[in-house]
Amino acid sequence: MGDTTSILLGSYANLDFLDFFFYRGKAGMFWIVQAGALASTLVLLYVFRKENQRISVKDKTIVEDYFPTVLLVGMVFYSGFFHT
Repeated sequence: MGDTTSILLGSYANLDFLDFFFYRGKAGMFWIVQAGALASTLVLLYVFRKENQRISVKDKTIVEDYFPTVLLVGMVFYSGFFHT
């Protein structure tokens, strides 16, 4: 639905964006992915059904290095200004 593989395969097969939803009158790949997400949610709810204890946070992490933040902000600004 927008990752590189889907874009490449869709363009090679002459598919447009809406073909991922409905293709030749049938449900497309979007609905299969959504069904898988729903099924995995139900399985995870069943597997972790006994895990119902409270989570307590005792310590906060002190940020000492801002380099990853600078990289992220730089990538956002670069993609916004130079790839419009």
